[in-house]
Amino acid sequence: MSEIVIERPKTNDIFKIKQLFTVSITNAFIKEGLGHLTEDIANDIREKITKLENYFLDNSRIIFLIAKVNEEIVGTISYGPINNDIRKLTNNEFNHIGELGSIYILPEYENQGIASKLIKEMIKILENMGVTTFCLDCGLKRAQQKWLKKFGTPYKIFEDYWGKGNPHMIWLCQVADFKGD
Repeated sequence: MSEIVIERPKTNDIFKIKQLFTVSITNAFIKEGLGHLTEDIANDIREKITKLENYFLDNSRIIFLIAKVNEEIVGTISYGPINNDIRKLTNNEFNHIGELGSIYILPEYENQGIASKLIKEMIKILENMGVTTFCLDCGLKRAQQKWLKKFGTPYKIFEDYWGKGNPHMIWLCQVADFKGD
């Protein structure tokens, strides 16, 4: 594979990032056997696009990074205020920390270390900002398996949250634990 370049997005990247969200999120739901949940897919895509658009606002508290291979945007990651699921499920316990999220990779680029590179670069930024703790959440089983390997045991697991046998997981992580990752 060609070199992976990690950088902050520019306004002329918005259209391509929106496409990446649409393809990646739809693909993730389909691979989970949840392709029929078209409203949930659309809501998830809209939520990520709103976060992206908010990144470009003055005084935004959101950080976005993109991964490019041969100038093609193949992945994203963000850091910012926690999402509504985390807020609700933790009874606002995590309101004072940020969420690592929007980690999406185009299907044809999955399992090539791109997400790890995005996470590593975001950890450097968080460390430089003096951030010591972050959280993340996930309700899709395939992604949960990856995050269990990467982030360890979840802080909280909400069994059957998305239906029988489909938990929602929330991780609470220390930036220092991932500095050498």
